[in-house]
Amino acid sequence: MDDLFLFARGEVHSCRILLKGLEEFKNGSGLTPSVAKSTVFFCQVPQRVKRAILAIMPFDEGKLPVKYLGVPLISTNLVASNYKILIEKVDRRIDDWKNKSLSFAGRLQLIVSVISSMYVYWASVLVLPSSTVKELEQKMKGFLWQKNSNERAKSKVAWSDVCLPKTEGGLGIRNISDVNRSLISYHLWSIIIHRKSLWVDWIYDHKLKGRSIWDVTPKAKMTWSWRKILQIRVLIRPHIRQKIGNGRDTFAWSDNWCNQSPLNRFITPRDIYNAGFSLHAKVADLVSNMNWKWHVAWYELFPVLIHVHVPVISTNRKDVTILHDMHGEERTFSTMMVWDTIRQRKQLINWYNVVWFTHCIPRHAFHAWSGRLFGFFTDMVQVDGKWEDIVQKEMQDCLRMTSGLRPRFRCYIEDWTESDTISFDLESLDFKKLSRADSVAMIRRVTDEERNTGVGSGFKYHNLCASQRVGGEVKSCMILMKGLEEFRLTSGLAASIDKSTVFFCQVNQALKRAIMDVMPFEEGKLPVRYLGVPLISSNLIAANCKALIEKVDRRIDDWMNKALSFAGRLQLIVSVISSMFTYWASVLMLPASTVKELERKMKGFLWQKDEKDRAKSKERCKYMAG
Repeated sequence: MDDLFLFARGEVHSCRILLKGLEEFKNGSGLTPSVAKSTVFFCQVPQRVKRAILAIMPFDEGKLPVKYLGVPLISTNLVASNYKILIEKVDRRIDDWKNKSLSFAGRLQLIVSVISSMYVYWASVLVLPSSTVKELEQKMKGFLWQKNSNERAKSKVAWSDVCLPKTEGGLGIRNISDVNRSLISYHLWSIIIHRKSLWVDWIYDHKLKGRSIWDVTPKAKMTWSWRKILQIRVLIRPHIRQKIGNGRDTFAWSDNWCNQSPLNRFITPRDIYNAGFSLHAKVADLVSNMNWKWHVAWYELFPVLIHVHVPVISTNRKDVTILHDMHGEERTFSTMMVWDTIRQRKQLINWYNVVWFTHCIPRHAFHAWSGRLFGFFTDMVQVDGKWEDIVQKEMQDCLRMTSGLRPRFRCYIEDWTESDTISFDLESLDFKKLSRADSVAMIRRVTDEERNTGVGSGFKYHNLCASQRVGGEVKSCMILMKGLEEFRLTSGLAASIDKSTVFFCQVNQALKRAIMDVMPFEEGKLPVRYLGVPLISSNLIAANCKALIEKVDRRIDDWMNKALSFAGRLQLIVSVISSMFTYWASVLMLPASTVKELERKMKGFLWQKDEKDRAKSKERCKYMAG
């Protein structure tokens, strides 16, 4: 049963009747009120009566205003102090996260999925004050751009741009004011379609009193919440249209039911009264025998009426309220659709799929997004076509990127047959005229000249590139560190020392020690692993999957000490263990021995009784899951 409000007079006799009703309800349904979660509120009740009522009621006394899910239920205007509990709740959550080493992408995900959901209920029942909206966005902005808890955040991108959808160059964070208005529009929509609810019926009986929702003028003496609902009518009115059935539910002067609606834009109330019509007349009241009832003289006074055609009245069909989106297409009402209609818009970007493609790594995507906005990739688009066109496009982009710095460009093209890291002299080569074979030869000539004569930046390639036959050196690493420093000064994005690693291959110990002296990162062990998966091009053997097996083993060992039922172990296998190897299985073909070992561990964990029974699993099921 949902939460329930019960009202009674401020006297002992009324409270006794209320308790008796609760007792009868309990005996009839078996549902008992939760004493710990129930509260008594008093309003203008003398202290003597209050003490007598509390003596017979088992509930604690509450303090006004009544709060439901943290939201104060009052009809007057809410000030910023009423929202203090929401601000403090967001503050506590952010303080917990500040002690963790989170990337920009991680903080973005927390803002979108956690912080944005914390104010949704408030925004769905109340119009948030501008000061509260500003403070919430300030906290979200500070958390997104800060480096640590001791530094003050400095925004790198305008918040209005951050709050755009990713397809328009933003990060997908929704503007709080737009979200608030779209959520409140749901209440307005409920009134328009006369949704079956006690609140809507009360609005029609006590607020509208036979009038159209569009005819009600906001006044200062109205309750604050009702006045706020009326103020957002202008946002969705252009998108609402009535489809005429019997014409009994559509207001002729104020509803949008034809291309010239609403008619009260050019027909004044005085004209309507003088013609003998009611201001609250329905469309059916103006039609008789497929003709309009208004006087012919109206066509001269209001020429626009010539284009208002008589609708076909069907007595057995009700009027229908239709909602159109910003493109004029008929849609089912949703707050998301309203938000998309009223929000700030910008032109669609042509590099969305380059940055936010399916299965992209969020951290890398965020850096690519910020690099695009900071000017590193001034014309980043998807390039399709011939190989020569792609190379020409890449050269043009990188020439703009290195303008005034160094006329030399290095890149790696993955689909080459001879996939060597390459170096181009942009001042002397015209790539449009080069064939694929000539380009490879020219690349080798340039790099050979650089290696033999010492001309260029001093950058040398890894000795696994057999065609180049060069190895790692201290100077190359110093250039690399200088590039990282220039990137940090330009973008404000610093490399995470704790999460960065240096890998060596066929580098002698003396040179390795010299390189480690100029680089602040720790030495890693080959093969390189990403999210635990070894990044190797050769055949994957069982030894490479040892980390996955050990990870599953540790998780199962933790569960051994818990008294779990078969259903509990089954749920852990389906939801936890199965997800542990999903990433591995999505990028690699797991060896048969590894698959067999994983299935053996899952089978053993499912059927064992305790830790002693681990080696001997009992199959109690005739069929094994595939």
